[in-house]
Amino acid sequence: MKRVVALAILVVSVSLVALISFRPESDSSPPSSERNLFLTVQEWGFNQTNGGPTITVNAGETVRLSIKNTGQLVHEVAATPVIGAELYWYVIEPDEAVTIKFVPLAQGDFFLICMIPEHLKQGMQTRVIVEG
Repeated sequence: MKRVVALAILVVSVSLVALISFRPESDSSPPSSERNLFLTVQEWGFNQTNGGPTITVNAGETVRLSIKNTGQLVHEVAATPVIGAELYWYVIEPDEAVTIKFVPLAQGDFFLICMIPEHLKQGMQTRVIVEG
């Protein structure tokens, strides 16, 4: 019983730290040194396409990515494999938006995908290229 309580406390603590550390940015006026990108997400893609545009950023560059759900369904957007130090996974309700601030650390090809299995099967992914 003590192990279950200790495990529950650990899970709640880690979850709270994650929520505090990685919540979407609410400041609407980013510093000029940040790169601003904007996407819409809707049924079955990004920016009104099946799939989405290819996004190119530089390793070490601060990126502020705003995503607005213009669709009728809830979408869960995540980066895979991890871009930077954290995995960004956001639930975006219809007509809502999130802003994700991150610094890609490694070069390579990544994807922003909708984590809802049927949505991903319909092609909800957009490519992100991180260059040196």
